[in-house]
Amino acid sequence: MFLLLGLGALAVVFVEILIIVKVAAAVGFPVTLLLLIALSAGGAWIVKREGLSALRRIRAGLQAGRVPTTEVIDASLILAAGALLLPPGFLTGAFGLLLVIPPVRSGVRVAAGAGLQGYVSRRLRRAGAASGDEPPRGGRGPFSRRPNEPGGAGGPQPPRDGDVIDIDGEEVDLFGSSAELGPPLGG
Repeated sequence: MFLLLGLGALAVVFVEILIIVKVAAAVGFPVTLLLLIALSAGGAWIVKREGLSALRRIRAGLQAGRVPTTEVIDASLILAAGALLLPPGFLTGAFGLLLVIPPVRSGVRVAAGAGLQGYVSRRLRRAGAASGDEPPRGGRGPFSRRPNEPGGAGGPQPPRDGDVIDIDGEEVDLFGSSAELGPPLGG
């Protein structure tokens, strides 16, 4: 398996070099270098924008109390696009840019089939169950709470009537001089 992956990576590098040499022969080396830099920099900007958008959709899905399966798959495809745009090359850059386009990403997700969505959904549900939360069944459930949010898994519970809250305080001089902070307390 590793041998096959290594041979595939070697073939991609060979084809990339071949394409770069052909483009450089046609338009010149400086223009080719600028095209490669523009492809990587522009692609990184697009991947960042789409990645943040995917993160917002994941958070919205969690807050709605549902497992964000398609959003996680989209984020994974955006991550793959970023990995393809990282090395300089026209072939990998073209595939990376294609993966960033939402309709193409949707087509790849559909082509991967329900098997991939089922796998991601099971993994997310298992992760929620492992943290002590039940998977969401609709509405805002414990799965969508943050761990330190009241009522969340392992988080602090809100105080009830009759609970005693003991707070000890200590004055700390951060600047070495109380003149910067104003008059001393209690004096």
